[in-house]
Amino acid sequence: MPARIISATIDVHNHRGWVKDGGAPAPADVAFLNEPDQVVAALVEALEAQETVPLPALSLPDEVKGGTMTSQDIAVLLRRGVNKRSVCLIRAPLSWTGADWPVSHPFGSLGYDGGGGIGSGPGMAVGAALALRDEGLKHLPLAVLGDGDFLMNASALWTAVNQGVPLMIVVVNNHSFYNDEVHQESVAKERERPVENKHVGIVMNGPDIDVSAIAQGFGATSYGLLTSPTAVMKAISNALEVVESGGVAVLEIEAAKGYAPSMVQAMRSAG
Repeated sequence: MPARIISATIDVHNHRGWVKDGGAPAPADVAFLNEPDQVVAALVEALEAQETVPLPALSLPDEVKGGTMTSQDIAVLLRRGVNKRSVCLIRAPLSWTGADWPVSHPFGSLGYDGGGGIGSGPGMAVGAALALRDEGLKHLPLAVLGDGDFLMNASALWTAVNQGVPLMIVVVNNHSFYNDEVHQESVAKERERPVENKHVGIVMNGPDIDVSAIAQGFGATSYGLLTSPTAVMKAISNALEVVESGGVAVLEIEAAKGYAPSMVQAMRSAG
């Protein structure tokens, strides 16, 4: 019998088509307009089989390529660094895919906000970390943010430091609001304008912004700019000590521009 995809969500009530904040509709064989917990509870009650079926093993990449680190390289290093700790991934960068981070418990990933907006990451990180602390949940609070997202609301760090909220933030720094570069390139081609202007007002260099210094200014312990896997692994080890002692640690990692191959393929297909 072929596998079937069953969707249970009420997200459609929040979708606004003008910004596509829900993305494309997820394909499903059966769709329930209900909260997932309700559907799962009903299915458990209806099913007679009590045997637990193990989840298939997830094959995760474990190789870090040479040159400037990609977002996928950073994911590999973070997995190595946190080792067997239970992690709550509060937020992941747009360039990550499901193959970059394993989710093994209900708090394994908190997802992403809609609309394609940026600037909400730091506030979401602090709020989620505060909730984890106050609920007594022993998961490592980890947020992986782009530099543009972080810089728009870095002041949220002060609240975490002031309130003693344990939190680890990794800033994937490609010195650009890169997603906008992709959009500007598409618009330039459509309107027959110079593609080489796509970086204007979007790339953040000349001078480069010292993200690590900004984090320090708000009271966090920061590491960076980190440009090698060895430096990243050492910083992760030190940052874990800070966070597990109740502090706020920020790692700024130099990253190449670009998305995962699967995302690039999907974007090209959509275009």
